[in-house]
Formats: sequence, C-alpha cells, structure tokens
Amino acid sequence: MAAVAILGVVAGVIAIVFAVWMALWATGIYKKALQRTEGASGAKPVTKSKLKAMLLRLNKPKHPFTLKPAKDTDLFVEWKIVDAKWIEVLGGAWLKKNYYGWLLLDDATKTARMNEMITEKSLTLAGPGAYGEASFFRGVQLFRKERGYRWGIRTDGTIGEVYNYRFNPMQLKEVLRQVCNDNGWAFELVTTKGQASFPKR
Repeated sequence: MAAVAILGVVAGVIAIVFAVWMALWATGIYKKALQRTEGASGAKPVTKSKLKAMLLRLNKPKHPFTLKPAKDTDLFVEWKIVDAKWIEVLGGAWLKKNYYGWLLLDDATKTARMNEMITEKSLTLAGPGAYGEASFFRGVQLFRKERGYRWGIRTDGTIGEVYNYRFNPMQLKEVLRQVCNDNGWAFELVTTKGQASFPKR
C-alpha cells in the first residue's frame, strides 16, 4: 500500500510539472526563452562590426547594464544588481549580487550566442564569529524576477535605505535579442560559456 501511495504522489507531481510546462509553452514564454529566434523577415544581416557597434550603443544611463569588448568573446555584459554594506547589531554586513553575460557574434552563421551567469555573496559579522554565503548560476536563466529592499543602519551611522533594487534578466535579454533580430541576426541562449566564447587556440 505504501508503494502504491508513493507512486501516486510521484505521478501527481509529474502531472503538475507537465501541466505547468505545457502552459508556459502555450504562452510562448518557455519556447522563447530556450529557442533560437531568427532575424526579422526581410531584414538583411548587417556586418558583425556594425551589429557590435549597435549593441555598444545600448550603454545608456537608463539601462542598468553595460556592454564592453572582451578577450574571450565579442561582448561582455555586466549588471551590478546590488553592492551594499550596512551595520547589524553585533557587527557589519554586506551583500553583492552580479549578473554576467558572454555574447559571441558568429559572423559565419549571423548568430549571436549568449551565456549568462549570476553570482551572489554575503557576509554578516556577529561578534566573534561571521556568517557568509556564496552562490552562482551559469547557463540559461529562464524565470527570475527579483525585488530587493533593506532598511537599516548605514556604514556612516545614519538610518535609512540600505539597498533597493529590481532585477529581471529577461528585460536585458529581450533588448539584446531585438537589436540582433531587427538587424538580420539570429539570437540564442546557450548553456555553456564555451558556446559563447572564441575557440581556444
């Protein structure tokens, strides 16, 4: 009986996961996040140098991210999500969270390939000891939307807002995707950094 009950629970979980997956697929969210999107119909692919220049022009104050040329890929994307320090009851604390992206412009296939990584580090000093955490994610970030806020004692001793941020990597990727597709290039997210980097010599 116990085995039957366990099988029933497992089957139920699988059914729920499948239903959610189908719903996301139907809305196009999952499909768009994973699949390659081609250049706009009728759009003649621009040269690699021109596309690169267009992408670099996205470096504007209204965008929370920056793009710059890199040694291992065509463009390195960085989003400093939060970098804050504050004072706890028994000591100081800090939190750093960053988003990184590697964007390779494959001129032969007119395809922009992007790999992404998110890192997070935190430390809290508590009297004679300390507590810290570190994590990172690399691959294709499908669904992530964050809102972070903290109010407390700042490092200068004043009391108020320590950090306040919003983070939705999909917004960044859709901006890059649109620029590439509108100019005749395909855009796809890849699971490894190697797929979005120059070949090793």
